[in-house]
Amino acid sequence: MYILGIFANIYISTMRICYICPEYPIGPQGGIGTFTQLIARELVKNGHSVRVIGVYKHSYCAPDYEEDFGVKVWRLRESNMKFGWVAAWIKQYWIIKKWAKNNEIDIVEAPDSRGWYALWKKFPVPLVLRFHGSQTFIAHILHKKVNRLTYLFESMSYQRADALVSVSYFNEKATRNLFSIHKKIAIIHNGLNFQTLSQIDRKKNVIVFSGTLNTFKGFSDFLDALLLLANQVHSFEVHIYGKDAYLDNKRLSSELITELSENSILKGKINYHGHVSRDELFEVYQQASVAVFPSHVEAFGLAPLEAMMFECPVIFTNNTTGNELIDNGTNALLVSPNKPDELKNAILQIFNNPDDAAKMGKNAREHVISKFDLQVQVKKNIDFYTKVLYND
Repeated sequence: MYILGIFANIYISTMRICYICPEYPIGPQGGIGTFTQLIARELVKNGHSVRVIGVYKHSYCAPDYEEDFGVKVWRLRESNMKFGWVAAWIKQYWIIKKWAKNNEIDIVEAPDSRGWYALWKKFPVPLVLRFHGSQTFIAHILHKKVNRLTYLFESMSYQRADALVSVSYFNEKATRNLFSIHKKIAIIHNGLNFQTLSQIDRKKNVIVFSGTLNTFKGFSDFLDALLLLANQVHSFEVHIYGKDAYLDNKRLSSELITELSENSILKGKINYHGHVSRDELFEVYQQASVAVFPSHVEAFGLAPLEAMMFECPVIFTNNTTGNELIDNGTNALLVSPNKPDELKNAILQIFNNPDDAAKMGKNAREHVISKFDLQVQVKKNIDFYTKVLYND
């Protein structure tokens, strides 16, 4: 075991990892894209080699190949034809297999959503599947019908993977039950690369929403809460950042924002900025009075933690991972995502108690630094990969 440990340490110093990621920035991304970029950059910084490959829409605004702080990124484009994604998926498989056969990578990792490993046969290197929140997981939490083909692909992917890891205890338990998984599942929270605070005065009564503008991120509940708030507070402003989306497949959120900002009690109060970079959001968090994340479902919840990193008072969901990541009332407030009145009252609490809000913001930064340091989480991931490679 001692000799094996020596060789393991040598191996770790030059680990070569391939991530499958269908939303690597600079284009619009969610938690998977942010996670992949953060961990990939940090791994390269620590002397490891990282490749990222994924299947993207033709419209995704990023180059087909780039090097991002030493991370090599390939983006394969889907055909515009029906089922055009199939050819890109097959091409991705053969590229990764060629890398593995040529001894260019040691391990492959994919997100559990969409079932990336579903039809993969015997492979030259271990396949890791990380639970970021599968489509089946999301549908289950939202009490919606699960697509049978998606469920089948995701189920096959869990079975095919050589090792499993989840970003939260909640996600691990829910996914294990949904797919009757009997394998061991590691738990490693996502990490943040901590930023310094600028000396910027926090603005009064400024609300920020950041995230995809869809139902499961609680966007419609957020708008309902704003309408209630406008009946009690005359002066406030709202800034909304994120990818546009359909609410319940009926209408685009941006259309509803325009309507509310022109023809309702919210006239002149709402500002929609679309998708922006994380650096731009970081500046916003340092000036806002409160950042609101009333999600119905989260596999982790990186965005609220990023706002907390900048001492911004945060309102997060008490559903799914809320209580796992946050101490309610101490470093953030938790609310029921489907209760706009509760969300409105939480915003009022922060507006009306600026000293308490500032204290909560300071507690938030301390909490995030102590619990979710990226360097610590990267070390946990390297230890996990090492165990996978050595069948420990």
